Amino acid sequence: MYLQRIGAVVAFLCFFLEAVWAAGCANVTIKSQDDADEVRKNCKDIQGYLTFDDYLDESINLDGIEFINGDIRYTGESEWGNETEIGGPYPTTLKPITIECSTLKTVNGSIYFWAFEGLSEFLLPKLTRVEESFTLQRMHYLRKLDITKLAHLGAFTIEANHLTELKHEGLKGFTDGAFSRSIRFWGIRVSSVDSWFKYPLTAIARDSEYDLTSWAPVHIDANRIPKIKSVTIGYANTSKIWVEGNDTELTLGSSETETMNIGFLQLQGDLTKITRAPNVKEINVGQLYFRGSSLKEIDLTMFDKITNLTIYDHGNLQRIRMPAKAVDWEDMTISIEMNQNLTLISEYRDPENKTDQFWYWPKGNISRISIMGNPLSTGFL
Repeated sequence: MYLQRIGAVVAFLCFFLEAVWAAGCANVTIKSQDDADEVRKNCKDIQGYLTFDDYLDESINLDGIEFINGDIRYTGESEWGNETEIGGPYPTTLKPITIECSTLKTVNGSIYFWAFEGLSEFLLPKLTRVEESFTLQRMHYLRKLDITKLAHLGAFTIEANHLTELKHEGLKGFTDGAFSRSIRFWGIRVSSVDSWFKYPLTAIARDSEYDLTSWAPVHIDANRIPKIKSVTIGYANTSKIWVEGNDTELTLGSSETETMNIGFLQLQGDLTKITRAPNVKEINVGQLYFRGSSLKEIDLTMFDKITNLTIYDHGNLQRIRMPAKAVDWEDMTISIEMNQNLTLISEYRDPENKTDQFWYWPKGNISRISIMGNPLSTGFL
């Protein structure tokens, strides 16, 4: 009886797989809308990959497909896929096309498009999960991406210098399908990316140590997102956040965030304002590296704990404001260098009357202090 049951199961699986192959529902390549019509008529699920032909030059509708147990892929010509300037002209070599599937909910693999010439709109409005990574690179034609319901993925990378419409409600979690959980924007023209950072998520890179050159789970370069003027990051726990500003405001914490633990907070460029969301109760930073802003005051009172502090090369900087609780910080390193207008003569703005104390020295161990290139008085030390 047991062997009969096994035989029945094997027979069913063979029948199922034969049906899948017969219907063309495994390892599908789309060359035209006729191919797409055949697939969406017969296949709710695709067991294997879905790829698009190199010479595809018409719009494709795949409505009817709900699940892909594999990858969605397109790899174009490497020569055409060169990096372009974010402000360059829109390409006109090919007519724009659209790929859409309003029924697709899950991709149990990755989505990878490289140099997809002509693809102007990529519409997956009901897609909720991509088990591995979602990567769109050298997508010079892409203007609209609809992933409204996408809530879970392994990692996300996009380089689409003419993308002006990105429909997305909010990321709710990372899967374990990608090598490193991360969100990276390498060139887009949208005005907000906050939907990727509001929910209090955890994003820890696989690197055991972090420095200025390490990949960051969160990396925002405002020069590659020229329309963005403000960024809100609300992750509860992340190994590294790297923000390169260009007349940009940064808010730490979203409406749902209560605590933030950041291993390495790397801030560079012209960040015009840094604030802490009012509902956030605690922000702890392992290492804060802040370089090259136009701020006159750097206010560190938003942080509850900083272990390693570096303030470097701020031409307009006149003062650094520390929280009173800094007296309890332990095992610190402090580096304040090349801030030529920062005068460190006292812990008080009014040294004579000892009013408005803006600097508090930690009473615990400080393993390293480096103050260079700033006017300095012994009254500060």
